[in-house]
Amino acid sequence: MKKRRQRKNRFTLVGLSMLLIASSMLGVFFPLQGEANAAPIKKIIVYTGADAPKPHINRNAVTFGKTPTATTAAIKEDAGAGKKIQKIVFYRGKEAVKTININAQTYNRTEAFTGEAVKVNSTENGSAGSWFAWNRTILSGWTAGGQGDTWTDEGNIPVDSEHIVTKNSGETYDRTYKATPGKKVRLMVRYPITHAFKGEGAFSDLSFPLNIIDNRTSIVQANNPQTPGGGAKIQIDDEKKVSIDNLGISGRGRSDQIAIMSLLVGLDPNQTPGATRDLNFATISFTQYHDDVGGKRYYVEKGPNGEMRPYNANPANAQIMAFYFAAYNFTATSVTYQYPDHYWVYTDKDPGEEPKPPTEVPPGFAGCTIRDGRVVEGERMTPEASAMIRADQRDREVFDVLQGIPTSESLYGSVSANGYLHQYKFKEQLGSCVYDLTVSKTYTLKWQESNATSLPDGKPGPPAVRSRSDTETVRYPVHIERYFSYWVVEKIGIYAIEQAELRNYAFQGESIKIRPAGYVPPALSVTATGTYVSDPGPGNWTASGQSVAGGFAKPSVPNDLNLVAGETERKIKPVQVRNDTVVFNSQPLMNGSPAERKTEDPHKVPEPTRIARDVLYKPNQVIPNRKINRRAAPSSGTITYMPLDANVNAAPGDTYPVGDINPVTVHTPVVNFSGASDDAAHNQKTTPNPARQAFILDRPFTVTLPTYGPHQDYPGYGSRDYAKYFRSKEVRFPFDVYTGDRSVFYPKNTWIDIPVSRLTAEFFLPIWVDEGDYAVDYRNVAENAPASEPAEPGANLDLAHHAASDSVNVEVIGRLYDLHVTDIVDYNWETVFRQRADSPLPTGNTYWVGGQGIDGAARGNSAPFTLPILPGSHPRQGMKNVAVKTGYAFKFDLKTQGNMFGKKDGLRITPSFAFVSRDGKRYAPVDLYYGTDREPFVKVGSPADKAERYVILNERLRNVPEEELGDTARYAYGHHYGFAEMHNVSRRTFVTDYIERFTKMKTPIGGISRLLLPEQLRTLIGPKTDLPAGVDWERANAARQKWYGEYSLPGDPYLVVRGTDLAEYGRTHGGLTRRDPIFLRDGYLIVNFNVESIRDGDVAHPHLQYIHAPLMNQWALEGYARSKQDAWGHRFELRDGDVVFFNADKSYRDDFEVQVPH
Repeated sequence: MKKRRQRKNRFTLVGLSMLLIASSMLGVFFPLQGEANAAPIKKIIVYTGADAPKPHINRNAVTFGKTPTATTAAIKEDAGAGKKIQKIVFYRGKEAVKTININAQTYNRTEAFTGEAVKVNSTENGSAGSWFAWNRTILSGWTAGGQGDTWTDEGNIPVDSEHIVTKNSGETYDRTYKATPGKKVRLMVRYPITHAFKGEGAFSDLSFPLNIIDNRTSIVQANNPQTPGGGAKIQIDDEKKVSIDNLGISGRGRSDQIAIMSLLVGLDPNQTPGATRDLNFATISFTQYHDDVGGKRYYVEKGPNGEMRPYNANPANAQIMAFYFAAYNFTATSVTYQYPDHYWVYTDKDPGEEPKPPTEVPPGFAGCTIRDGRVVEGERMTPEASAMIRADQRDREVFDVLQGIPTSESLYGSVSANGYLHQYKFKEQLGSCVYDLTVSKTYTLKWQESNATSLPDGKPGPPAVRSRSDTETVRYPVHIERYFSYWVVEKIGIYAIEQAELRNYAFQGESIKIRPAGYVPPALSVTATGTYVSDPGPGNWTASGQSVAGGFAKPSVPNDLNLVAGETERKIKPVQVRNDTVVFNSQPLMNGSPAERKTEDPHKVPEPTRIARDVLYKPNQVIPNRKINRRAAPSSGTITYMPLDANVNAAPGDTYPVGDINPVTVHTPVVNFSGASDDAAHNQKTTPNPARQAFILDRPFTVTLPTYGPHQDYPGYGSRDYAKYFRSKEVRFPFDVYTGDRSVFYPKNTWIDIPVSRLTAEFFLPIWVDEGDYAVDYRNVAENAPASEPAEPGANLDLAHHAASDSVNVEVIGRLYDLHVTDIVDYNWETVFRQRADSPLPTGNTYWVGGQGIDGAARGNSAPFTLPILPGSHPRQGMKNVAVKTGYAFKFDLKTQGNMFGKKDGLRITPSFAFVSRDGKRYAPVDLYYGTDREPFVKVGSPADKAERYVILNERLRNVPEEELGDTARYAYGHHYGFAEMHNVSRRTFVTDYIERFTKMKTPIGGISRLLLPEQLRTLIGPKTDLPAGVDWERANAARQKWYGEYSLPGDPYLVVRGTDLAEYGRTHGGLTRRDPIFLRDGYLIVNFNVESIRDGDVAHPHLQYIHAPLMNQWALEGYARSKQDAWGHRFELRDGDVVFFNADKSYRDDFEVQVPH
């Protein structure tokens, strides 16, 4: 018995030592009376609401918001079964600001907090400066735009003056101008707040975005005094140089010229204050003296280097600009609010439970221990986001934004990212329950005992057998361990897409926010069901007794340890276990159903898939037409994921950058491939210039301003119509013009706006414009052009330009026209032109080239008053067969337009001669001879031809209007003669002398073979009334000229076929007589005129042609008929220039007996 007890004790000691060793290895925790509180747990505070406070982007440990109060999301805590939450302590940074005593297992509610105000300041704003421009004009002096809107006139101040004589559009302006504007002005200038707001004190190194800054009007007003006397935080920066880059000029403000009136943060000058202010800008109101100090003056035109030239009064110019500059240093202030950012949860056993009697724990149950086992964890916390900014419409993009897209076109933003983010950690809990108990079993030992006996006879008798029995109880020490495992959630965070933001210069406001569309956020459900339930076991128990038969010896007690251990195993139920329950997107990741011994292993959170392309997609983002061109404007973006409410021990949501977004090039195209009409049909130039378009005086012309043309070879550009992107189309002529209907007059060098929708515009060229070469300028301006934008020829291929220019070379050309015969000295023709014989009064009958005027319109003259004059041209009955006799002169006049008013200008008329038979069937060009006292046969045009012709302009029968003569005299007085030539002759005296003496003198005009009408036979007949302001009426009157001439043949001419050698004929035929057959008779001598204009005495290069211009025939345009019938029905084929048919057989001598000298 003693040995058995020792064995039992020894086994028990071994069992306890093993248990202690196992406890140290497994971290067994046996709850004891008065145990310490559990370790607290730190949690992050999440707030709700549109302006919910959030951790600072650069210092996540602190949380800020823009509103003074905020409410948390629901705080859900569970201490677990058998425990209570003692308290929750909220911290702002390291400072505990609120403690809530809970004393319960669970806590589920929101908390409201008041933020601690932290002042934030944006300093050193406004140094970029501003400038103000004045423009001094000839007529109006100093002016500036925007009065009443951005500035007001506070009164005049004394400044210097300067005397300037200006010539413009033919008019002289002799005026005195202020050297500078001489104004005190009050300006209201909106300055951007360009520097970030930074905190004070412990947060002086942090920049605060506007979305966490309080912008309520009351707060902004309280922190930003408006006037200098009230403490406005603003100073004049007179050291800052303010630059106007596109003009190439700069300057500084002067503090002695400027007085600050007010500083309004976030408020326009005339804006009615609302509930909030815009912290992107401030309006500074100040007065400034615009006088001789502090301003800078410039010529209006730019210099050769593209910069404006400083004005130095050499030369003096009434048209200048003055610029005044200002710069400031101001501070804008507001507040943000710091909020509690985390809390600690303290738990312990519920001290409020009533003490209960100790639960009867069966002897032998040592308890259960838990340790950590395997871990299943993972995370995908990178959105792997990408984005693109492209031209609408997607998949059919017209433009490649990398190369260029115009304003007014639209963009789309598209973001691709993971559909959700996740982080999780599932922990396996490994447990073991230990049972050390005693099983008692009583054994009944049975055996027989044999003793010898003696017979009576003393002999051994049969043995005496006796049954014996005994009992013995054995206590078996049984050690049993039950192992189990289950899974719990240590943390899980699932994050759904909240929004994306793309930033680029091209967007309205330079950014767009894209909220998900058609997006199904992930769903998560987590239930804390992870636990185990163990069987306390049977305790020490007694097994059924057993009899052991031993024969004739006492049997030994059997060792039934294994047997009773097996029976004990069967008495202890398996441990019941459960996982935490996790369901993600309807898929169970952790099965919380009850199980024996071991639960099902959890599944990993599925990896996210990419969102569909329509989820974060925002089309139709029109590029504002105020956006100037910019190359490769960089793009950036962010995507924000928000946490799901069911997340456990996970970090809050976050915003992630989206990288590698394509840039966008804004390039609004304009083209300028303009043109002008070429009036070739009226171009009488002897040598037309094919490199220039012909503009004809006193005629309409057309300019073409297409919006179509080639541009860069980019998608969406190329050759196309760009009207959509035009702000304006303009044309500028270096000469005066009218609109086509002559309703509006534009002085030269005026930019004329043409509606973008119009392809062409008609104008009319005034008669007073000087002939010569010009360039017509065109300018097409893009809708996004800034002011004073230089233009690029053809197209703004360089996006630095916002306008396209073109220039068309033109030539302004005059006219030569309206030749008509006004008188024939032959008595047979007197009454055709005179109201009666010997009367100077004209009938008004004249013979025009044809029935049409200068431009081919009907003139109104009817037959027979057209050239040439031939038998049948006489209007009176009985005179139809009359032809003009040789020796009689005929008068004519014709007109020119243009610069034919010079002293050396004139008309050259070259006669040629032909013979035609009386029936018109025989025609031949002829040479003309006549006889003199010394030479019987003088060939016209030969060196021997000395006959001269003269014209008296103001003779009785020429009927030149005295008004014409007076206008011509006045122009000559002012333009043709200098002071020395006039010898102090007054204008009135000169005009009288010109009319009464000079015009009645004989003016030589050449001979029979060539006429040259000089300026003495010219009058000026241009317009004098209804002229636009600024037009010199004398110049306009001089622009149309009338030339007077007359022509006569010798009295008895000899006609021979052209080229006949008359001398040789006479030598071979024994001399020449008038009746020789070589001379043509019985027909008509046709005089043909070739008329040309001569400019500045250059007879080698005639200016205009009446007939033989390469491009047109004015003679034909005026309706000249190239065939006519005489009174007998004979048809004559005519040549351009035929003027008069002379009777080849009759001379003026037939009417007189007295010889008339030639």
